[in-house]
Amino acid sequence: MQQLTIAAYRTHAEGRVQITISKTDENGCGTGYRLAGPRHYNSGTTELASAVLTAADASELRRMLDAVFPPSPTELRSQALTEAAGILYANRDQINDSADPAGQAAALLYAARAARPSGDR
Repeated sequence: MQQLTIAAYRTHAEGRVQITISKTDENGCGTGYRLAGPRHYNSGTTELASAVLTAADASELRRMLDAVFPPSPTELRSQALTEAAGILYANRDQINDSADPAGQAAALLYAARAARPSGDR
């Protein structure tokens, strides 16, 4: 199971603080991103505080980030296409089993319209 952790560390030699966010597996192995503090340290660190982020935390952080750094139209279109493909995949049996070609076309048209940015409708 993967988890996301935010943590603060103090470097031993310099006494500086580093804030990181890390994605780790069940063994604690993974990768991280330095949010603040020194880029490199050679003296080791002491963990000051850490917290495992929940889905609710991620949702709130995503909302805050999107408010300041909104997704580009290309990212929004890609997200909409992915969601439309998911809808089509979830309903594939009903669409494929339909003897009505107009019903199949309507489902595809709905997915295509949902994939367009709102200004293109």
